[in-house]
Amino acid sequence: MPDLLVRSFAPFLLACQPCFTQPSFSSFWALTCAWILSVSLGNRQVRQIPVPSEMKKEVEESLRAFAQMQNVLKQIAQVNLELFKERKRQRP
Repeated sequence: MPDLLVRSFAPFLLACQPCFTQPSFSSFWALTCAWILSVSLGNRQVRQIPVPSEMKKEVEESLRAFAQMQNVLKQIAQVNLELFKERKRQRP
């Protein structure tokens, strides 16, 4: 796992730690980093990666959760952009 990835996302991942028990937080950390590494920057499609059949359900649920988070983050970014534009217009 690239060191830069871990350093750049460590604050975000650590902020999520209270939501997990210790064993599941370690899994969350690993899955999040693997997900970030597996997403293509061009078309935002997840690359085909082998998933053991016994983990398929959990992986699919995780991918749906990440997709929902991405949508929420896009909405937050849009609101922030609109607020920034409004603030800029209000300046003399």
